[in-house]
Amino acid sequence: MAAEDAAPRLLTSPPHLDDESFWESREVLRHIRDGAYANIASPWHILALAMEGAIQQIPYSTEIRTDRDYGVHANFAAVLYGRTGSGKSSAQHLIRRLFEWGRDYRPIGIRSGEGIVDSYGEWEDVTVPAVGGAAATTTRVFKWSNPEHAKAFLFDEVTDFTAKSDRSGSTLKGTILSMITCSTIGGVRAGGRNSTIPAGTYRATLVVGAQPGRCETLLSAEDQARGTPGRFLWARAGLSRSDKDRVARVRESRKDAPEKVRVGLLDWPAVMGIDEQIRKDLEEFGLEYAMGDSAVDPIDGHRGVNTLKTAAALAVLDGRTYVTEDDWDLSRYLWSVSDEVRSEAVEAQYAAMTERADEKGRERALSDRAENDFKRRVDEYTRRALEKGFLPGSKPVGEPWKKFRAMFSKTTRPVYMQAVIREMHWDE
Repeated sequence: MAAEDAAPRLLTSPPHLDDESFWESREVLRHIRDGAYANIASPWHILALAMEGAIQQIPYSTEIRTDRDYGVHANFAAVLYGRTGSGKSSAQHLIRRLFEWGRDYRPIGIRSGEGIVDSYGEWEDVTVPAVGGAAATTTRVFKWSNPEHAKAFLFDEVTDFTAKSDRSGSTLKGTILSMITCSTIGGVRAGGRNSTIPAGTYRATLVVGAQPGRCETLLSAEDQARGTPGRFLWARAGLSRSDKDRVARVRESRKDAPEKVRVGLLDWPAVMGIDEQIRKDLEEFGLEYAMGDSAVDPIDGHRGVNTLKTAAALAVLDGRTYVTEDDWDLSRYLWSVSDEVRSEAVEAQYAAMTERADEKGRERALSDRAENDFKRRVDEYTRRALEKGFLPGSKPVGEPWKKFRAMFSKTTRPVYMQAVIREMHWDE
């Protein structure tokens, strides 16, 4: 069987789902869709933010069950992809009108990788008093700024993300990629100051607003090789003309706003359980990806844990702490939609890069043409000077110099005369 025909179930869309059946499958999804359309917003965009809010509700100490030696910590990242003015910023306000979160969260901007670590707290020296005959000792402990250890990070514009990632010595992108998987972030800074936050001890979500053709920092060849685009859920911002089930698209007044759905007021277990089929799909995906001729593109190497995280978020939005096969199928469909948006982003980025390359080529051609034209004109003036009896050697003075200057017009004299003098090798 060809490798491309052997893609694991996890990379395929459930056959019984399409856009309409997806949004009609649950009351909370209908709530998101109707609220989005009533406010002229993309339901996929609002769903991505709703899942961010759901994941923010999961305590940092709660894992999601897997067959690995350690569970999955549900840190999460999404790209809200659409043109400028497609409502990426205003959607934050709509999410607060549609949902009441048990643990409130307020997305904050990021300045640097160190800024991410510092937002959680800082290490402090703490003196342990002497006990018995033992002397007092000093130890370092991390003082959390938020006892729930949860942070939501936001880049309204991918251009801001790019600028901060591309700074000399920036640790931003590396910190973010580690943060998404809840790995250790931070490290020892100048002066030996420790700023390490251990793996699995914090919760984080990230949202990046992105525009077509401006996602090079997420879609470059280097980033695709390290799987960066596959770590993000790509959600469309802006409505599509193909949608057939819109409600009346009139902005609601506060009086007519839908009742908020309450999310997060649950008894959280140490581990969120999963259905057996999910375990089988994760095992199949892991084995397939481990093969040298895997049907799984390296860019999608994180698809297993990513699908599980969004399935857990869908369960939390539905008021549960157990992930069912239905959550799993909805999550698989969501990631198939994400793949479509990501493919559009890759194509738009390639087109933008090609256009810039073409523009640079045109600029270079114009520059070369101007340079060649300049040289041709200088050669022409030099030939005329030789025909008039001006020879290499000493620079003419007096009347001969006036005759030489008269070869040039008032316009061409400052442009070409000095170059002709150099070609004549006259002594200054």
